[in-house]
Amino acid sequence: SDVYKRQYEKPRIAVEALGAVRGLTAVEAAMVLGLKPVRVLTMILFGLLLKRKLQIVAMEPLVKVKELEPPQDQPAPSLRYYEIDYLRSVEPDGTLNELRLARTYLGLKDNVDRRLRGYSRADTVNYYRSVVAKAWDQVTQAGTPELKSDAIEENIEWLLADSEFEGRFRAFPPDVII
Repeated sequence: SDVYKRQYEKPRIAVEALGAVRGLTAVEAAMVLGLKPVRVLTMILFGLLLKRKLQIVAMEPLVKVKELEPPQDQPAPSLRYYEIDYLRSVEPDGTLNELRLARTYLGLKDNVDRRLRGYSRADTVNYYRSVVAKAWDQVTQAGTPELKSDAIEENIEWLLADSEFEGRFRAFPPDVII
């Protein structure tokens, strides 16, 4: 497939002197943290669900979505470049075009790699691991199930950027409602 063929780039030498890149979104941080493409694309979908730009209408046999119009009394939510690309992958029948999703992922990867130039990748990884750890701390330190639910809702995008999300999330008692 043409998506995976790339033009040869000569090796470059660069000095990482600027420390950690700050200000990345949870999705961009997930790229830095090395999450799998499916997880990153799911995070983008989740962000679009939160912004009420998409609605899932079917999960089996394929994911089908429906694009939603913002209510007339509310402004349209601002979208990030990767969310715009993701929306372009929605076919008229609601299925997702895999080739366009791959392009969305590769465009996101290229953009994050560009932003990392000159910065320390290791410092950036450590910084965003600490951001994810702080999000989990807020959730685990919340006293009541209601406060836990609020903390999860507040931090969900960062919690999803954790490679151990499924295992850590299963540890919550069943009285926590999200």
